[in-house]
Amino acid sequence: MRTATAQFNFPRPGKALLGLMITLVVCYVGELVGLRAGLPVDALWLSPQAVFEQGAVWQLVTYLFQHSPTAPGHLFMNLLWLYFFGARMEQHWGPKRFLILALVFGVAGGVLTLLVGLASTWAPLGELLPGFWVRPHLGVSGAAMGIVIAYGLTFAHQQMQLLLLGAISGRTLVIGVVIIELISALSLDQVSSTAHFGGMIAAFVYVRGFSGLRRVRLETKRKRLEHELQVIQGGKSAPPSKLPSSNPKDWN
Repeated sequence: MRTATAQFNFPRPGKALLGLMITLVVCYVGELVGLRAGLPVDALWLSPQAVFEQGAVWQLVTYLFQHSPTAPGHLFMNLLWLYFFGARMEQHWGPKRFLILALVFGVAGGVLTLLVGLASTWAPLGELLPGFWVRPHLGVSGAAMGIVIAYGLTFAHQQMQLLLLGAISGRTLVIGVVIIELISALSLDQVSSTAHFGGMIAAFVYVRGFSGLRRVRLETKRKRLEHELQVIQGGKSAPPSKLPSSNPKDWN
């Protein structure tokens, strides 16, 4: 008996995703050039101290477009996450909503980083998070992780071929990513796990909260309208074309 297996393919990025990826690369090159020229590029990196003591709130956005100047792989990995999962989510959400949510997930990662930074000023936590208050945080990882989690939650029961791991479901992907991030957060790695978790939490809230609520409201509206049309037409079912679409792209 043959079993159907999902095939791994390289998705074609939409205009929004392609524009975002190109922007990230251009900003990284500009960051490297700026550092070599002695410009204060670090003012764009997210630092809890700078935000709370100097009012550098713009860093909540600018840090997303900056990456480790000593590790180009930081940018490369984020681009891979965005490419493989962002292409499908742009098709599902549409380009405008995709860009807005990517920004929301990234900013949410920055907000959680600031909250943890503020908590680190409390002596007991400060010992567990040495230097967190002044350490810079940068990268689009929060947005990328949010997109990954949103993908896994949206297509929870669909199988996908993930490189060497074989066919896994979206739900399994979410569980795996969360476990990896928890281990990373407990390690001594300098990766900003707070930004990752902030983006992941925002994605969960959107997909399971706001998006789910809108889906329930739409279904309720469909049932009510269908009932009204049946009454008007003497019990006959209304043509499908007269019912509101269940496609999320048509909700706006």
